[in-house]
Amino acid sequence: MELPHAGCPKGGNNLGSGRFAIGPGLWWVVAGYVVGMKSAAAQRIRTEVSSWPNVTAKPHRFGGVEFSVGRREIGHLHGGHLVDLPFPMKIHDELIAAGRAQVHHVLPDSGWVSFPIKTEEDVNHAIELLRLNYERPWHTEHESEHRE
Repeated sequence: MELPHAGCPKGGNNLGSGRFAIGPGLWWVVAGYVVGMKSAAAQRIRTEVSSWPNVTAKPHRFGGVEFSVGRREIGHLHGGHLVDLPFPMKIHDELIAAGRAQVHHVLPDSGWVSFPIKTEEDVNHAIELLRLNYERPWHTEHESEHRE
């Protein structure tokens, strides 16, 4: 399927900004250029998560974008199609049992989970999972006792 050349030098109509459906998926127009839903999803996640206090976004060592607070990674995004997040095993097991995440695609026996992004609702859920990891306590009770 050929996409419109919105705002491209070779012609087409300048579609402005917004979203519209072409074929089976949702597409976005950003600054007059048509981008796929996955690109828009990645940008939306990156913009939202990067706006949280103390979060930095940087290239991930295996590709994509890593979100961190200090030295702690809260998750990383592979394009606009998959987010991976590290959790303690208890939370990992709860998320998988509730159907809120899947076993990690490479490290199934770790605390990591994966969540595929296919729809706009999935984008919202990916942001919720990243927020869950962002807001959870970092230190165990034993560690906090030593800090007092």
